[in-house]
Amino acid sequence: MHQYKFVVLLSTVSFLALVFWGELSLSLSHKAFTPVSSSYAVTVSKEEVNNIPPVISIDGLPICCAEAARTLFLQDACQHNTKLDCNSLKPNIIPSVLSMAALAGEASGGTLKTNNFLSIDDIHGMEYVLHQSQNAGVVYAESCYQFDQFVAKYNTGTLEEKADASRNAFIALKDKYNKSKLEASTCLECLDKELRTDFNISLQLEEIRDALKEDSFERFLHKILLGSCKQVVKFHLRALGPAWPPADLTPSSAKSIEKIIAILHSQAAVGMNVMIENSKGGYDSHCIVITGYRKDCKTKESTDCKELLHVHNSWGADWQTYNNDGWVDAEPLLAQAKLGKDSHLVYFDHSL
Repeated sequence: MHQYKFVVLLSTVSFLALVFWGELSLSLSHKAFTPVSSSYAVTVSKEEVNNIPPVISIDGLPICCAEAARTLFLQDACQHNTKLDCNSLKPNIIPSVLSMAALAGEASGGTLKTNNFLSIDDIHGMEYVLHQSQNAGVVYAESCYQFDQFVAKYNTGTLEEKADASRNAFIALKDKYNKSKLEASTCLECLDKELRTDFNISLQLEEIRDALKEDSFERFLHKILLGSCKQVVKFHLRALGPAWPPADLTPSSAKSIEKIIAILHSQAAVGMNVMIENSKGGYDSHCIVITGYRKDCKTKESTDCKELLHVHNSWGADWQTYNNDGWVDAEPLLAQAKLGKDSHLVYFDHSL
C-alpha cells in the first residue's frame, strides 16, 4: 500500500481578494438540501466512507471548492495511511485552505467576476484546485493561519449573521489598509489593533510596515496571514477517477446514485457541485462532499422508501446539526447538481 507522507518544504504564493464574495444565501434550508421525514425510520441499506476530516465553516468566504478539494485530499490521505486519523490531524500537516484557494486564483489570474464571486468557485471547481496545488508541489500548512480560530470569533447569530460579521472584519481591515496607503502618516498601531482583535494575529509593527509595501490589499493580506510562515506541506495527488458522467450523458438519478454508491464502496468520498439559491433570486455554484448513502423505509417490509446522501458541507456544525447531520434527500440534491450538463463527480480512484 502506498504510504502518504507530509513533508515540510518552502513555498511562496500570492493571495486572492477574499474580501469580495457574492450573494450566496447561507440559510439553513435550500432546495438541494431537503430533509426526509422521520417516518422513514428503518435503514435497509447503507454505504459510508470512514475517516473523514471534521466539518469546518468557511464563514461565507468564496472558498467552498478549495475546502471541498482539501476534504477529498485529506480523506484520500487518511484512507491510504492507516496511521493518520483525519479527525485529529495536527495543523502543521494539513494544507491551508486559504493557500489552496490562493494557488488556484493565482493560476487563473486572480480575476473577479462581476457578481463578486471568485472564478475559482463557479468555473474551476475542486478538480482545478487539486491540480493547481499539485502543480505547485507544496502549499502552506494550516498552522500558518488557523482559519477555524478566525471563524470561532464569529460564533453567534444565524449563518448569515456570522458570515456578515467575518466579512465586515475583512472590509474593516481593507479600509485601514487603504487609508494607510493614502495618508502620509501610517497608523501602524491601528492596523495592529485590528489584526489582534479580529484576526488573532500578533505581529511586530515593523512586520506590518513591511507588508504595507505590497502593491495591493490582496498581497498585503497574504503577507500578513501566510507570508512569513515557514511551515508548508508537500502536495501529492494519487489518481483522480475518470470524469463521470461523460460530457455527452445526462444520467438519471438512479444511475447517479448507483455510481455514487460504487465510489463510496471503494472508500472514496465524492465531490459534487450543486446550485444554491442566492439572495437575489438566482443561483450560484457550491461545492460539497458526499460521504455516505442510505435507503430508509417506513417499515422493514415497506416499499415506501427514500434514498439519502450524506453531505459534508463547509457551512459549519450548525448547518450539519439542523440538516440531520447532513443526511438529505438524494433526489432534489441530484436535481440541483445537474450532473452531465454542468458538472461531474470528483473522486480519487481507490482501485489503483
